[in-house]
Amino acid sequence: MNQVLANMTVVIVANDINLSIFKPKWLCNTGIFSEEELQGNIIITPVAVQIPTPRFSFNVFPNRMQMSFLSNIDNTQSEIERVLVKAVETLPHTPFTAIGLNFDYLVAPDDITEYITWEHKLFSSTFANNLSFPNGANSRFGSYVSYNVMGFRLKINATPNIAQDNIKLLGDSWEGHNEILALKFNFHASVKNSDNPAKSVIENLLKWNEASQLSQKLIGQFSD
Repeated sequence: MNQVLANMTVVIVANDINLSIFKPKWLCNTGIFSEEELQGNIIITPVAVQIPTPRFSFNVFPNRMQMSFLSNIDNTQSEIERVLVKAVETLPHTPFTAIGLNFDYLVAPDDITEYITWEHKLFSSTFANNLSFPNGANSRFGSYVSYNVMGFRLKINATPNIAQDNIKLLGDSWEGHNEILALKFNFHASVKNSDNPAKSVIENLLKWNEASQLSQKLIGQFSD
């Protein structure tokens, strides 16, 4: 099975985040960022904050705070604790409403020519076949699964896709027109009704490694 972790993202949703406080001096004084990390091509405006670093990208908008990692980054939990946990601790009165931990995978069989058979075996059903009739082999299928786990609502989307710009992630034997399956894991938790939304956000941020391990375990079962 050919599988890669394409992207990892943390999204913290809130109402009316005060972007004016996210100045370089404040970010350094609080220990959220080092001076070196703020030497790059950062953007700080009244409507958006964008700070790219070699390990991750940090963005703040009026309605959310977001941190994105490349697939080959390790020790992401420590980065989340340094940046996001520290930011939430420093701004505890921000009206946080939800948090999402996201892991995006690309999956396909080792043999490119087996993709259609592989996908149909996984997702074909009476319902799907009736909808796609009479297209037969031209049909493509996916799936959606949702359930409660670890205090989150885990939402899993499996969507047919084309390799295109993901060639380097998939390997040299793949070409842009090859078909793949985009498998997205979203661990969602609402905190707006919590007695202490900031505390609830931090508690869920500390589950990042556990969520990552669960997504990897599910990918393993998926590939069997």
